[in-house]
Amino acid sequence: VMDEYGLLRDRFDAMGGFQNLRDIRNVLARLGFQEADFEKSTALLSGGEKTRLAMARLLLSGPDILLLDEPFSALDVLTAENLRGEIGDLWEEHKFPAESVLLVSHNIEEAIMLADRIVVMEQGSIIERGTHLELLALEDVHTRLHGMQLEDVHTRLHGMRFRDAG
Repeated sequence: VMDEYGLLRDRFDAMGGFQNLRDIRNVLARLGFQEADFEKSTALLSGGEKTRLAMARLLLSGPDILLLDEPFSALDVLTAENLRGEIGDLWEEHKFPAESVLLVSHNIEEAIMLADRIVVMEQGSIIERGTHLELLALEDVHTRLHGMQLEDVHTRLHGMRFRDAG
């Protein structure tokens, strides 16, 4: 039995199994998981933890391109900020597994923090494109972008039904 265990262990190691386990633990830790969380059933994870776990799964899959559509929108503010920071750090450290990332976001600050090129769209058409410095150099673009963001919030609020306070 011990000989068979040794052979299986050597085979597991030769296939990169131990390195994979180290990579998994490293990514989970960077995304805010504690050692005690590693063995938790996914049924016991909160919504934010499930989102971070899905991000870990994506990062570990080593895609050529990573498509992220509002990846932080369902997270609480602190978790989203931490996750944005970790993703930015991985990119800066050249440890990000994807060669390219397409991030869709309605959050201007998020786009500036994570993107090296930004495309601004309005009603399905591209209205601006460039680095954040190029966009900020455009006449009045900052005011227009924040105005668009405020208009979006205003539109969403108008669509909500409020309970009568009286």
